[in-house]
Amino acid sequence: MRRLAIPFVAFALVAGCGNDSAKPTRTLVLLHTNDEHSHLLGFQPEQDDFPTPSTGSGTIKGGAARRMTLLTQERAKVSALGANAASLTVSGGDNSMGTLTQVAQPTAAPDFTIMKQLGYDVTAWGNHEFDFGPKGLAQAEMAAQANGGAVPTVSTNIHFSATDAGDDDLAALFDETGKDASKPAHRYWVVTATNGLKVGFVGVMGADAAQFATVKAPITFSIPAGGVETNRAGVLTQIVDDVQPVVDTLRNVEKCDVVVALSHSGVDPQAPETGEDYLLAQKVNGLDVVVSAHTHTVTKAFAVTNAVSGKQVVVQEAGSFGELLGKITLTVDGSGVHWDQANTTLLNVDDSTAADATIFAKISDVIAGLESTKLANGKSYLENALTNLLGMGVNDDASKVGDLYFYPLATTSFDLAGGASIRKETSVQVLSADGMLAAADQYATGTTDVAVQVAGVIRGDLPKGKTGQISFGDVFRVLPLGISSGNGSIGYPILRASLLLGELKAALEASASASYSSQDLTGYFMVLGGAKYEFDTSRPPFNTAGNPLDPTNGRVTKITFATDHSKPDVFDHVAFDVANGGFIDSPISFITVVTNLYVAQFATSFGIKLKKPDGTGALFSTLEEAILKRGNGTEVKDYETLGAILRTQAQANGGLLPARWNDATSGNFPKRAICSGPLCTK
Repeated sequence: MRRLAIPFVAFALVAGCGNDSAKPTRTLVLLHTNDEHSHLLGFQPEQDDFPTPSTGSGTIKGGAARRMTLLTQERAKVSALGANAASLTVSGGDNSMGTLTQVAQPTAAPDFTIMKQLGYDVTAWGNHEFDFGPKGLAQAEMAAQANGGAVPTVSTNIHFSATDAGDDDLAALFDETGKDASKPAHRYWVVTATNGLKVGFVGVMGADAAQFATVKAPITFSIPAGGVETNRAGVLTQIVDDVQPVVDTLRNVEKCDVVVALSHSGVDPQAPETGEDYLLAQKVNGLDVVVSAHTHTVTKAFAVTNAVSGKQVVVQEAGSFGELLGKITLTVDGSGVHWDQANTTLLNVDDSTAADATIFAKISDVIAGLESTKLANGKSYLENALTNLLGMGVNDDASKVGDLYFYPLATTSFDLAGGASIRKETSVQVLSADGMLAAADQYATGTTDVAVQVAGVIRGDLPKGKTGQISFGDVFRVLPLGISSGNGSIGYPILRASLLLGELKAALEASASASYSSQDLTGYFMVLGGAKYEFDTSRPPFNTAGNPLDPTNGRVTKITFATDHSKPDVFDHVAFDVANGGFIDSPISFITVVTNLYVAQFATSFGIKLKKPDGTGALFSTLEEAILKRGNGTEVKDYETLGAILRTQAQANGGLLPARWNDATSGNFPKRAICSGPLCTK
C-alpha cells in the first residue's frame, strides 16, 4: 500500500489538560501492533522458524520472540532519554485467530498470555476475539487471568444484552467504571506512565468490523435506536455518539494528559478520507492518537484535522500479523500534546532481529501442549483433525515437538497466492473451492453443482519456503477462522444446500459490486468450484430495487457450470448469458451449493433462503441442519478440504503440486471469476 506522509516534523495536537507553562516537557512513545492473529512464530511458512528461530536478512516476517527483542531495544532507547520520557505498548485488537495456536485460546489463552509477557499495557477487542462467541471469549479471558494475567482490554462501544443470558459470562468480566483492575475488560482505562503522564484509552469496534463478528450475539456494538447493523452510515454516527462522552470523561474527570483510541476500524491509505478511523479522528473531539486496526494496511502516520477543535489527530496502522512494530512519539508540555513526526515510524519485525529465547521457549511449549493435550475421546485436537483429513489414524510422537503441527501434506516448487484483498482469484482460493466441491462429492448423496468461497476467509499465502513442504499448520493458517454453530468445534464447517439460480446470480452480483466498493469489503470477492462467472465492471452495479430478471441489471454477464466434476476445467453448461437474453435456465431452478458456515451466515443475513437439497424447496430451519458430516458424525471443515485436495493433487503428480497452480508463471489454473472493465485487478 502507498504510505502517507505529512511534510513537517512536529505540530500541536489536541490540547491536554489546560495551558500550564510550569509543566515540564515530557515524551511519550507509543509502541503498537494490531491484528496479530495468533502469529506467535515467524512466517512464511511457520516451519521455517521452528524448532530453531530463523536468522537471516528479513525473509521470515514477524514472530513474537523477535518482537520481544525489538520492544526491549525500543524501551531501552526511551529510558536512555531520562526520567521525563516513557513508553507504553498497545494493540488495536484481533490478537487471536489465525494459526493453530488459537486452538488453545479458550483453555490456555496463549495469545493473551504471551502478549502479557511481551509487556503490553493495553489492548482492544477486535471482531475475531468473538469468533468463539461471547462465552468463548470469557473463557479465554479467565484462562489468561489464571495463567499469568490478562492485558487490560478496552471496549468502549460494546453493549451487553439486558435480557439474553448468552453474554452474561463476558459481562461479569467487564468494568464499566474504568477503575476495577480485578476485571480484564473496561469501558475505558487510564495508565499512568513512568514519567507521570496520565494516558487514557478507549477501544472502538468499527462499523465494518462489527458486521464481521458473526457469532457475537447477543452482544451488539454501536447501532442507532431503531436501526440495524448493516446501516453503515447510521452505525458510524452512533460510534461517535458512544465514544465522545467517554473521551469527555477522560479529559474532564480523569484529567488525562493524552487520550488514545485503540480502534478496530481501519484506514484506506489509497483514499484516507473514506476510512473509518479517519472519520473517528475527524469527529470525536479530544483524541490525540488513533492506533488503527482491522484493515491490515501498512499506513505510516498521518494527521487528521478534528472538525470540532481544529486540532490534529495522529492515525497509524501497522499492517498485520506482527510483521511491523509501530512507533508514535509525542511530546507533552504546558501548551498541549505535540507529534514528533521525525521519531514516528513503522519498524520491521523479521529474522534480521534475533529471537528472545524465553518467549520462543513459551511458544514451543504451546505447540507441545496442542499436540499432547487429550480431548474426551483420548486424542488431541491435532490428532483428531489429521485423522479426519487423512482418513487414517494419526498419533503424536511426544519426543518430536511439531510433528503434528507441521505434518507434511504436499510439496511445492513455487509459492501459492492467497490474495484476500486484491479482488482477483488466486490458486489458493480456487483450490479451496475445488476442495469443498470434492468433499461434497465424497460425503453427500446426490449431485452438487457448485462450491462457493469468498476471499475474506483466505488469510494468507502458501509459500514454498526453505523446504517446499506445505504442512498442516500452513493449511490451517490459510483457513483458520470460525467455530461450528452445531457442536462448537473449531473451524468453519462446510454446508450443503440448494439455492435458486436467481439467488446465486444475486450473490455473484454482490461479489462483482460490493468487493469493489471499499478496501474493507474486498473479502466479499467470490470464487467458485464447478462453475465460473463473468462480470463487467463498466456496467452499473446490480440495483436491488430493479427487476432481478432484467439481464441489463447488474454486472454479471455469464454463468457456466461444469457438468462432469472429473473434468473440472471443462465448463459446458451455460445457465445465464446476457448475450443470449439473460437466464437460459429458469431463475427458479434449484442449484445445489456447498460453502462454509461463514458464507452461509452472510447469505442468510442478506435474505437468501437456504433450502434442503432434495428438490422440494423446503427450507432448513437452522444452518446446523445443513452441515456436511462424515459417516462417523464428524463435521467436514473447510481447512480439511483444502488440505485434502492439496494432498490429492500432489500425490497424483509424484508428490509435487502440478505447475498449473503456479500463479506467478503460468496462471493457467482454471479461471472461475472472469473480470472485464476498468476496475479489474490484473
